[in-house]
Amino acid sequence: MADFALNEDQLQIQKWVHDFAEDVIRPAGHEWDEREEFPYPIVQQAAEIGLYGWEFLLNTFSDPTGLTLPVAIEEIFWGDAGIGMASHFDRGVPSIVRTRWTVPFSPAFQ
Repeated sequence: MADFALNEDQLQIQKWVHDFAEDVIRPAGHEWDEREEFPYPIVQQAAEIGLYGWEFLLNTFSDPTGLTLPVAIEEIFWGDAGIGMASHFDRGVPSIVRTRWTVPFSPAFQ
């Protein structure tokens, strides 16, 4: 049976991302959803702390358990799903996600 228990590094990343989501994303989520605009200031803040960028993706993709990226994304979406979609699935990740996993299963992306 697979072990999905998070290790110490993953728990630290989970807390770090959760704290960002709680302090920055969640309070602003409703406003950005209503405006229907890309949340550049929030993405900028995420980039400043190292949460948004190729280094973060490289580190999470290189996790042999495969759990770090889903845990981080879950916390971002806990903050606000609209900001999560805009910031992490509309910039950089989609080319990987859509072609490798989504396209074969979803006619909407074909």
